[in-house]
Amino acid sequence: LFKFTICQASGEYHFRCQTTSTTCSVVFQIVYSCGEDKERTTELRFFTMAGEMTHEQFIDGLLISLTIADNGDMYITKQPTGTSSFIYRASMDAPLGWDEVIESTADAFYTLCALSDDTVVAAMSTRPVNMYSKQRMVLVDTNAGKIRSSFSKEGKEGSDIFFPRAIRKYGEDMVVMDKSGRFMCFSAKGEYKGLLAEIDAYLANGFCIKDNAALMAISGVVLDQENRTICDDWLEWISLDGSSWRKQREEKRAAAAKS
Repeated sequence: LFKFTICQASGEYHFRCQTTSTTCSVVFQIVYSCGEDKERTTELRFFTMAGEMTHEQFIDGLLISLTIADNGDMYITKQPTGTSSFIYRASMDAPLGWDEVIESTADAFYTLCALSDDTVVAAMSTRPVNMYSKQRMVLVDTNAGKIRSSFSKEGKEGSDIFFPRAIRKYGEDMVVMDKSGRFMCFSAKGEYKGLLAEIDAYLANGFCIKDNAALMAISGVVLDQENRTICDDWLEWISLDGSSWRKQREEKRAAAAKS
């Protein structure tokens, strides 16, 4: 076990696993993106698991979301600067040119997840984006450059979504985590399959899945050992079995009342 520092800048890490036909070995790469607000550019870097940088480039605009398909195609959305919103694509093997996959002149694309080599699920919102925005999820055919179907709508109950922050593949399904703190399961066709977990609203920024649990990246205001309120960031696991922070608190209060 070892630890290394890639660089001091903060950013977002994306992991890709690829099998090579010649050696059948597994290769892991770290894809790092970091936005510069003043210059309105995004730095994109590739690293080996040993921390060696293998690629670096700068992209015009600020990235909102990045996802990587199993075939190595990368898809990104950027903060819109005009009347249109786009999804772009480039190959990890030659990531120098970004091609437009689809354009929307109405709703804006933001959170993405590649479900297969030819399908990306995207969260969309009317503009300007605020708490009253209409929202939906769409399945994009990346070969045809068209929206195949839409599902869900804005809300905080059942299959509704409230500004998804991260979407991840989960077997043949997908898990959508939104600002309400819910982890919702949908099929690859957009059918709602149930609530897998729930935490407090607005805390989780992203997550990854291992086995049947989600490792969450969380930011929030907490009490330190001297009972002072501080802003903190941490990682925390939650089981995708219907776990709920609210239910856990209720159970603790009930147990305390009995004692």
